[in-house]
Parts: sequence; structure tokens; C-alpha cells
Amino acid sequence: MNLEVLTFTHPRRSSDYCLEVEASDFGCPARIYAACDMIGRPSVLHWGNYMRRVERDLQAAVDAERPRDLDGLLRIVRRVLRHHNELVRAIRTRHDRSAFGFCLALAAIYGEETRIHWLGDCRAYEVRNGVFRHLTQDQNKLHVAVMKSGDEPLVLFRSEIQELSRHLEGFLGMYDEAAMDALLDAQSAGIALQPGAALLLASDGLYMPMVRERMEATNYRLTAEELYAEKTMAAVWAQGDRLPAGDEAERWMNRASALVSRAVEIGRRRPRYRDDIAMLLAYVPDARGRG
Repeated sequence: MNLEVLTFTHPRRSSDYCLEVEASDFGCPARIYAACDMIGRPSVLHWGNYMRRVERDLQAAVDAERPRDLDGLLRIVRRVLRHHNELVRAIRTRHDRSAFGFCLALAAIYGEETRIHWLGDCRAYEVRNGVFRHLTQDQNKLHVAVMKSGDEPLVLFRSEIQELSRHLEGFLGMYDEAAMDALLDAQSAGIALQPGAALLLASDGLYMPMVRERMEATNYRLTAEELYAEKTMAAVWAQGDRLPAGDEAERWMNRASALVSRAVEIGRRRPRYRDDIAMLLAYVPDARGRG
């Protein structure tokens, strides 16, 4: 599958990270992409580049084992993530008891097949014809509270949404290894990317500013639809489409840049909503060049 990838991190020295792995053997069509978000600020080591260690180990494993199918690639992903979960947990236990770890939305791709794994509140969206569809569900108490509210909007003030958002039910570095295993086995979604479609992986710094801005406009009411911000993101995407573009690649860049720019602008106007951003956009070029 011909796949193009755009990555954005903000600010430049962001602790959020876009992970990219592609098999060195051209005969092995294996790829792994992820948007990663560090939670907390550990004091004992420099953690800004930790996910590069995960990336390095995934790359080494893919090149050494050359998986033959998607299931083989997923076994590598799970094994490496479990290994790093143990390492992060051990450091938390022995050196720094502050609440830190890593959220991620990860896509394992083999040929035409794609599977999504996620931990925490990084998200994956499918984008097709300008329509967004969320593929993941946040693993935190905010998601649980919104889902329990049913058809009635939940009213949450700034302090409440912050408190619920930071109570994660899944992340790299969990103390409960069995729970980690269960999440990796159960939390997955399949997707078949077609020409003109895209997969968006993002940390919460991209979409939560849009969610919070929307909440302010509706007196802090929050529904499941608003939590996943699909219509809001589609409207921003459409703004990118209205910008002049000389070719298909520039159109995709305009769309991706529009999303990042909106989140950054909200953070500039409302510093309390500002957060680091990692966003990875993988798209299948349209053979007709229409994008």
C-alpha cells in the first residue's frame, strides 16, 4: 500500500512524540506509527526522548524477525510495549513515585491491513471525504462520566474536566501488569485505508483545546459527540481544504496544518488549555491526484 506520512510536534522540544518504524527489508511491508504523550514530569532522568527507546526496540525487532503477517507484527508490538511497561513501572517504583507514564495511539500496518492499539487518551481517527470517525475511546474517568450521562449532556467546569481527564485507566508504566495485558489484547480496532482516506493519530493536545473551547460556548455542557470533536475537527479540516494548493501533497499538508494551527491558536488565547501536541497523519494518495 502506498502510504504518505506527515508528522507534527509542538512545541519543538515537546515531550510528546511521533513514533515511526518501517521494516528495512523492502520485502516486508510492516510499519508501525504512534502518537505518544508523556504524562507527569519525572525528575530522575531526562524523559523527553524516552519513546525513542521504544521506537528503537520496535525497529530492531521488526528488522530481526521480519514478520510475515499482521498477527506477527502485533506480537512484536505487544511484546515490546509490555517490556517497556515493566521498565517504566520499575523506575516509578524505585526512583520517582510521581504519577508519570506514556499514553499512545499506535497503528500496526502490514500491507493492506491496519490494526489500532491505544493506551490512555491519545486518539486515532479515520478521515474519509472530510468526515472524521473516532476509532478509539479514551481510557480515563472523563470518558466514563460522559458515557454514563447518556442522552443528557454532562455539565463540567474547568476544574472538573481537568480532574477527570488526568485519572487514566491505561498507560505505559502501569503497576497492574495483568490490566496492561488485557488492554493490549482487547483495545484494538481494524481499519482498511483506501485512496483519498487517512488515519490520524494524536495526543490530547490536538483535540482537547477544541473540546474545551466548545464547552465554553455551550456553558460547559459536554456530550459524547462533543467529547470526540468529530464535527469540530471536520470543520477545521474543511478550512484547510479552502487554502490554495498546487498538488495533492500540499492539500494534505494544508489540512494537517489547519488542525495543528487551531489547537495552537486556542492555547495562545486561552493558556489554561495549552498542551504539547503530537500528531501523525498517514494517508493513501489518490491515483487521480484529487486527495
